[in-house]
Amino acid sequence: MNSELHSTYYRLVDSIVAEYSDDEDERRDLAQSAWLRILANWDKFNPQKSAESTWIYTLTHNLCRDEIRKNSVRPTLVLESDLPRNEDMWDGEDDSVDGTWLEEHSVEYADPEQILMAEEALEKMDILLADIPLDQYQVFLLSKEGFTSAEIAEKLGISVTNTTSILSRVRQTLTENLNSM
Repeated sequence: MNSELHSTYYRLVDSIVAEYSDDEDERRDLAQSAWLRILANWDKFNPQKSAESTWIYTLTHNLCRDEIRKNSVRPTLVLESDLPRNEDMWDGEDDSVDGTWLEEHSVEYADPEQILMAEEALEKMDILLADIPLDQYQVFLLSKEGFTSAEIAEKLGISVTNTTSILSRVRQTLTENLNSM
């Protein structure tokens, strides 16, 4: 079952983790962690509550979001008294740190406001996706998995025209609703 599950949904998991990271190693780690979580929790999957793809999407999305939050760089307060005292970084005139040393040793931090805005956008997207009708959600999810309109149409037994129309409608609905939130 594990290899069948993986071969069926690996593109879904890969597409989700690709949205969270541009780094290939990090994507590989996220995908591996997602599969471990999926397999570890497989006994909790209830086909009466959701489709396999929805369940896998939710687990993977939540794992990625949690990892991003956990690994976000948060600014830390460094007191001048905590800095090492060294002749090269002290200007010698007073007890202040030489500005050039600080520039050379500074660290760029993620802007907390940007992190908060990204987290809020993800939460809004989750809310919006929960309100999309099931047929539209399936088309949207398959497109996020990387399937073409023709492949989606074949899988769901609908026309390619209908598939592209649904995708367009979902994107328009998400955009409008996201902007109005």
